[in-house]
Amino acid sequence: MRFVIFFIAVVMSGCIYMHVNHEPVYSVPRQSRPENQLKLGMTTTEVRELWGDPIKIIKGNGKQFDERWIYQPHWKIQRRLDFKHEVLIGGIKEQ
Repeated sequence: MRFVIFFIAVVMSGCIYMHVNHEPVYSVPRQSRPENQLKLGMTTTEVRELWGDPIKIIKGNGKQFDERWIYQPHWKIQRRLDFKHEVLIGGIKEQ
């Protein structure tokens, strides 16, 4: 009897496995995704309208950047955007 219960448990545990796709799902074409709409020179307000609030803001020393905004759109991807005088100066991928 124990063997039958063990066998059923093993078979059922194999049936429970589900593949989880961790890639972001987009319903819009690549060209119109928010990350493709960022441009150097945008203001902090414009970036917030596209991407929302960052998960973290790091204050800089003013030499390289005044603020670095950290976004995590995906569990294994982290994006950093650098601002100087409230203007985007770096951190975006060039198209």
